[in-house]
Amino acid sequence: MRFYENPQKTSENREKPRAYYIPSGVSEFISLNGEWKFAYFENSDIVEKVSRWEKINVPSCWQLNGYDTPNYTNINFPFPCDMPYVPNVNPVGIYKKDVIISNLDMKYYLVFEGVSSCAELYVNDKYLGFTQGSHLMSEFDLTDYLKSGTNEILVKVYKWCVGSYLEDQDMFRLNGIFRNVYILKRPTDHVRDFTVRTENNDTVIVKTDRVADIRDQLETKIRLEYETRAREKAEDEAIKLRRELEQLRTESEAEITELRAELEKLRAEYEHLLEQTEAADLARAAEETRRRAEEAQLRAQIEAQLRAEAIERERLAEAARMAIEEQHRLEAENARIARQREEEERAEAERLRKIEEEKAIEAIRQAELERIRREEEEAKAKAKAAMPDMTTNKYSYTSKTVKLVFRRSVDPNITTRIQEIIKATVDYYGKDNVYLRIRATVPDAQTVILEFTEIPLEEMELLGNIIKILGNSGLGIAKAIID
Repeated sequence: MRFYENPQKTSENREKPRAYYIPSGVSEFISLNGEWKFAYFENSDIVEKVSRWEKINVPSCWQLNGYDTPNYTNINFPFPCDMPYVPNVNPVGIYKKDVIISNLDMKYYLVFEGVSSCAELYVNDKYLGFTQGSHLMSEFDLTDYLKSGTNEILVKVYKWCVGSYLEDQDMFRLNGIFRNVYILKRPTDHVRDFTVRTENNDTVIVKTDRVADIRDQLETKIRLEYETRAREKAEDEAIKLRRELEQLRTESEAEITELRAELEKLRAEYEHLLEQTEAADLARAAEETRRRAEEAQLRAQIEAQLRAEAIERERLAEAARMAIEEQHRLEAENARIARQREEEERAEAERLRKIEEEKAIEAIRQAELERIRREEEEAKAKAKAAMPDMTTNKYSYTSKTVKLVFRRSVDPNITTRIQEIIKATVDYYGKDNVYLRIRATVPDAQTVILEFTEIPLEEMELLGNIIKILGNSGLGIAKAIID
């Protein structure tokens, strides 16, 4: 019995049910809705390591994202009723998401508000537990499974489970993580559950499962208020400094204007002095002025050359940086192309391997069909040799078809066992003189068709005894249908 077919255990390591609420304050809500990695398999019993991940949005149902098909039924079960078992071919969807956790001093809970129909949970490659009940909230304590940094959460969602027998309603059957999923980060001494009860229309009684220590909450609140006030004070100081800077800029502009006016006044006085000075003094003053002008011009040329050299150095540094970035980009692109080529080669090798396996399986199947054909021909030959003279037989013959439906997949050689049981039944009831012609076929893994091409109308009771003994033979027959 597979774990999701056990009606005595519908969950493992799932937290006890509690009142629905989202905590606030010191606690933190971390939503995991959005894009998840996803892989789909038609049969959960043959799931291998996932080599290629697709992407899917959560919450959603995989039938609405191109995997499997929606199934609607109102009064019938969507699969053969064999409680508590579900079909052997049970599809599974695998979800994976990375979550970064930095503070391990708190309690962490993973909450699923709805998963259909059974979810198996792994954290950092460690099994945590499972849950059934598609429309129930499922909460798991992650604390002991987490590590600082990146944590991998993997969820296997099975299409059918024993709980599916309790969810047979008039609705579409859709599967996946179809409601919100999130992590609750909570203090170690948090309140987990509470009840609210009213009395006499004027009294409300609230009970919790524990008395929480609110000291950390108060300290956090005080710290947040202090940080807010400090931030507001810093913003006020910044505004004040900007105003003072604007005032200084205005005062500086006024001083510059005064200095320019003073300079014009000095220039006018200098020109007036030149006019009143003797020719020699004028020549010396002119020479000195010329020398100073040349020095200023030379200084300006040197400064301009230094600025040009600094700009050129910055340009060369920027060009070198861009060349290095281009080299890194090319290396990354080459690495990506190499990885892509390697993945394509692996995929091609896997495709060729599957083709070879299919060829080998087809060869085995053809050989088995050839063996069955030879055995049927030999049986027909023996039956023809043993066939009585129909002209002298006292029976009136007709034909009947019996469809046998099994609970499990049957062995291809089951028809040999069925023919042995029929022969033993005929001998037991002393009907070895009755001529029967039977052809057995296996149209699918859970069905056997018995065609009684010739059976006396007078021996219909014998046919009923044959079916009854086959049903009690332990072959796992669920029902027999006579056409």
